[in-house]
Amino acid sequence: HFFDFSFLSFFSRMARTVPTAVLAVVVVVAIISHMQYQRKETERDELPPAVLQRPPPPTATSTPGVSGTALASSPRPQKESLRPSKQKNQSTPSVFDISAMDSCSRAIETWRKSYAVLHEEILSGVRRKRFAVAIIPEAGTADQLTGALTLFYYALFTGRALQFVSYGVTPHFEMAFDSPFIRWAASYPEELYEHMKVTYKGIFGFIGKRVPTQNKTSGAYTYWYLFNNDTAPDDFGRRNFRKIGPLNDSAPYAFLTCNRGRSYMILGNPRHGPALQRLGLRAENLARCAFRFLFKPNAPTISKMQPFLSSMADRLALRIGIQIRVGDVVFIKKDEFHAREYAHFFYCASQIEKDRLESWHTKVVWYLASDSLSIRREAKAFYGDKLITNTLSPAVHVECASHNATTCKSGFVREAFRSAVAELYLLSLAQYHVLTDTGGFGQMGAWLSGETDHPHTYLLRRDWPSEGVQSCAPDRAVPFNKLSLVWSGK
Repeated sequence: HFFDFSFLSFFSRMARTVPTAVLAVVVVVAIISHMQYQRKETERDELPPAVLQRPPPPTATSTPGVSGTALASSPRPQKESLRPSKQKNQSTPSVFDISAMDSCSRAIETWRKSYAVLHEEILSGVRRKRFAVAIIPEAGTADQLTGALTLFYYALFTGRALQFVSYGVTPHFEMAFDSPFIRWAASYPEELYEHMKVTYKGIFGFIGKRVPTQNKTSGAYTYWYLFNNDTAPDDFGRRNFRKIGPLNDSAPYAFLTCNRGRSYMILGNPRHGPALQRLGLRAENLARCAFRFLFKPNAPTISKMQPFLSSMADRLALRIGIQIRVGDVVFIKKDEFHAREYAHFFYCASQIEKDRLESWHTKVVWYLASDSLSIRREAKAFYGDKLITNTLSPAVHVECASHNATTCKSGFVREAFRSAVAELYLLSLAQYHVLTDTGGFGQMGAWLSGETDHPHTYLLRRDWPSEGVQSCAPDRAVPFNKLSLVWSGK
């Protein structure tokens, strides 16, 4: 440390022999050096072991067109107009180009050079075994992906290689996604994680004691079941991840089941939050950046988006995403819902259009996602070309056993999963979002939107509000800190 008695003594001697201007320069240099030393020590304490190492030269998996030097010096993105520049007016294929510069670029490039290398070295045996095995739960697509993002940050800060495992007819992530940076697809004997399944002992959502197979209780395996757990995940905002929950950090294999999002809470974690903030991660992009690092839509998923992609990727259009969730009853009973019962959603979109439409917009696009085919068809018939939606296919829940059991075949579930992911991506291309307040699907699409870092989401009740129609004025958008606490969180 510079500021001790020996330094003060040195300073007093120098003051009698060296000009004041020179002394001032010496003091400033000393202060700057001290601040840099403290920052490096803080980083060393907060970042996982992989980040502490000097990154190797770029490999074949390098992100094309992204300069590491440029990323390191990039300032925090400022609030900007939604009017696209000439550089931003890109063609459709570049919509999912991970090398595109945005507020995630610095984080993704850092993870590519550090965590992705660590991940591959663990998988290839260069490093000792240290895995975070995420069991994809029997749940909806949004819950599955929300839990995956939370577990990614757990794996990142504990230096574990993240892997995704599916069982039964639960969809494998590789059905809809490519993995741009790490090889996360995996398979393990089910006896290792039988008690981590949502359906255990023949009961969906079993709430009794879950016991590992007796011959697999050695120190090699540790478990944490977080499905529908709305209290334990709060530890993500407070605890050192190496000492979190019931997990044994020294175990080579950590098996986790999670459908809850606590990524946002990590920003306030005194140990891990500062490391994320230095990468430019904030409430509005924390989920999106992790998602972009882990996932990229594969060709079959993009093909399902194709009918709507040109409209939703048009940077000169005002794009509003509307998500109406009538509830799981639509999968059990006949779909007899009507768009007029949800007129307040379309009124909200109209208000956003009125307030946000600018002279440079060439058109207005409303994209409607709903689990009710009848609502989609009626809305399309009423609003015409302005509204785009799928009017052909009924919704199929990927957790088929308790929603639409007749579709519990691998082919049906695979196509349903791809369709759901395609809808999420299309919602993410909207600039503003009008969403049902009960459910995480629409919120996931809003969190993945990278168009603006301003609040852009409006949450509406399913039923017509007795107190009158909710205002959707610019200042009534839900702040990110409140949005992160709704439903399963982020």
